[in-house]
Amino acid sequence: MENGGRLPSVTKKIDDLSGALKFQFMFYCDYCGAKYRIVPIPFSVPDAPERVEDFTEAQKLIWESEHEDAYERANREALVTFRKCTVCGKTVCEDCAPENKQPVCPACRG
Repeated sequence: MENGGRLPSVTKKIDDLSGALKFQFMFYCDYCGAKYRIVPIPFSVPDAPERVEDFTEAQKLIWESEHEDAYERANREALVTFRKCTVCGKTVCEDCAPENKQPVCPACRG
């Protein structure tokens, strides 16, 4: 595993849109850049401050753990939306590689 034990992202580009009260990630098609935003996952601590900087140490530890879990869940969700090109290995959206059994990205289709 890379990134200190974290699984690598499904796509090359990912934005972490997480905040103090929710975890959310956006993945991008490696070919066309189409965006796929994961459904937000709420932070489980009730009455948490609206800024991570204002969390207690215990809240920060819980937030970090839940953030890692949310990232893993988001990655699994993105696997359903994106496909690996069977020729070049790029992770592409359904529009770029609509074939289900042997997806091939537009660049490899020629």
